[in-house]
Amino acid sequence: MLSTSSENMQTEAYNDKLEELDIELRVRNSGATLNSFELFQNTPNPFNESTTITFRSIQPADVSLKIQDVSGRTIVVKNVKALAGLNHVTFGQEELNGLTGVYYYTLETSSYVATRKMVLAR
Repeated sequence: MLSTSSENMQTEAYNDKLEELDIELRVRNSGATLNSFELFQNTPNPFNESTTITFRSIQPADVSLKIQDVSGRTIVVKNVKALAGLNHVTFGQEELNGLTGVYYYTLETSSYVATRKMVLAR
């Protein structure tokens, strides 16, 4: 259960023109997501030295994390023994040959495939 309070501090948010924005708390995913794999956006993104890719697994599983460049050429593949829950895999810029640009990372299991985009910037 999650609760919020503005008892000690007033909650405020502003846009780039310093106009006050409405704040609301919403559930990002339905309960169905908790019963499947889920691939999250890498952090930080864009990255310079290294980035961490996080994914959720419902049970221990063998997964493959593949990074490709924009032409579809596979740069690196990591085979991971995922644990039930959140898993984190870190990639360094040297594994991407230190080349700046846009890359795609794909998480693949026997029953799930998802791809997201990341940027290596210097």
